[in-house]
Amino acid sequence: MCGIFGSINVNDWNSLEFIIDHARRRGRDSSGLIAYSNAGNYDCVRADYDIKRLKRSELDLIKSSIAVFGHSRLITDGFLDNQPVIRDNIFVIHNGIITNSESFWQDHPNMIRKLTIDSEIINALTAEYLKKTQDLGGLADYIFDRTEGAISAIIGVPKLGKIALISNNGSLFYSLKDEG
Repeated sequence: MCGIFGSINVNDWNSLEFIIDHARRRGRDSSGLIAYSNAGNYDCVRADYDIKRLKRSELDLIKSSIAVFGHSRLITDGFLDNQPVIRDNIFVIHNGIITNSESFWQDHPNMIRKLTIDSEIINALTAEYLKKTQDLGGLADYIFDRTEGAISAIIGVPKLGKIALISNNGSLFYSLKDEG
């Protein structure tokens, strides 16, 4: 089980703190954050401990960012490859399980597996999709047509300055507040 979250135009620290603490309820064994600065750069931190502790240690990073996305989870397959998963300059924060992970890599020998986490498939498919188009509009269907299992994810493509929120099980929610 895990919780994924994010906030764009971070100007309300109380709201961001609320969603971080809410995601913590979904798991306290490992955590990760990816934060964007005004300069368009991003920093990623991952930890084998609670998001609450990570939040305290990375407070300056979080407060100096214009967007923050994160992950909090229980131990499932161990601590290897904590999220966010970064590959091909694409970041993914995933809740769920891709059940055809092993067969996917065998069926796609042109894609080289670099990590042990099933979420890496989302990065690889996003990179493949972006070779054909720079539009993220059809990305969700492209991923869901090639994977099996449950996927709710935040996909970030920094070079395009865009994110995609995708879910094939309805467990991803968003809200708008002021300008964020």
